[in-house]
Amino acid sequence: MQLDSIKIALEALENSYKIGCKRFIFAGSIMEHEAWMLAWQDGAALRARDGYAAAKYCATVMLKSRAQELGMEFINAVITNIYGRGDKKTRFITDTLLKIKYGEAKTVPLRFSAGAQMYDFIYLDDAARAFADIGEKGLAGRNYVVGSGSARPLRSFLEELLYEFSSELRGAPDALFGAANPGVELPLEAFSVTSLQADTGFTARISFSEGLRRTYEAL
Repeated sequence: MQLDSIKIALEALENSYKIGCKRFIFAGSIMEHEAWMLAWQDGAALRARDGYAAAKYCATVMLKSRAQELGMEFINAVITNIYGRGDKKTRFITDTLLKIKYGEAKTVPLRFSAGAQMYDFIYLDDAARAFADIGEKGLAGRNYVVGSGSARPLRSFLEELLYEFSSELRGAPDALFGAANPGVELPLEAFSVTSLQADTGFTARISFSEGLRRTYEAL
């Protein structure tokens, strides 16, 4: 499936060129960094989702090289983590809110990693504006991080979620967080939106708490 996705991405680039597009913006992922780091980490325990991350990285390299051959501008929009109303039920934020809203967290206790790894969430409306700004004002060849600009440890985001939507769980967060973090822990600078802000003027408008409220109400 991941190999098919790479092929489809390349076909999208080729078709864009054929109809006269001058610029191609790829929806990349912060997980591309994780794939690269895991590939060179001795004894790393890989998971199914790492195939997705590796495919994203592969697609970025192949698309960028092909775009240069065609003379097209290429920009990689590196998504941190988008969430919001209408999101898939299997995705992290939506899944957690669903379990709280409909009582599933009472029968099957929520369980998270230690949450020490850096993370960033961006509401879908802000992400859409970021892509529009990149299309209009982004510089060719750039890798722009599409995030809120307020990265922090994952646990901090989750504690805010629990405080807002679960009075029963907010009082005992330690029991919900495990002792280990899975996968690779990226540095804070990997989430920097400085170049996006400098080149396009983009600033996220919707706070995490407001985005959570909108998502929760739409469930």
